Amino acid sequence: MAEHKFDVFISHAQADSPEARRLADELRSAGKSVFLDDYGLAAGDDWEHSLSASLEQSASAVVLVSCNSLTSQFSSYEMGMTLGHANRTPGFNVVPVVLDDVAASALPAPLRSIHRVDVSKTWDGAAEAISRALEPEEPVR
Repeated sequence: MAEHKFDVFISHAQADSPEARRLADELRSAGKSVFLDDYGLAAGDDWEHSLSASLEQSASAVVLVSCNSLTSQFSSYEMGMTLGHANRTPGFNVVPVVLDDVAASALPAPLRSIHRVDVSKTWDGAAEAISRALEPEEPVR
């Protein structure tokens, strides 16, 4: 099994940075190593290269879905990059986390079939549910 620098890569719209930081802090408190661009990129970094490299070094990803992310060209790009990596990487889990009251039909097609965590009404228990979802699946015997 490959070693990863990060347990989880968080993909989000810039407008959702406060929620992304909150989730990153909660996952770190639960013992997860987290890549979040707010913490992982410095001025002058080539963001596209840095995000791609960080995604490659991650065992899983959380995609924050909101009205902001669904209308952001950059978020769509990053979401596509994340889902493409998941398609190429066996065992790479993607967990959609819904921040707003977003209809399932508004989600990008690849996310519609993935069970999501909905924090639009409350964050209670969200970090625990996400942490469990990020754990590698046990092989079926």
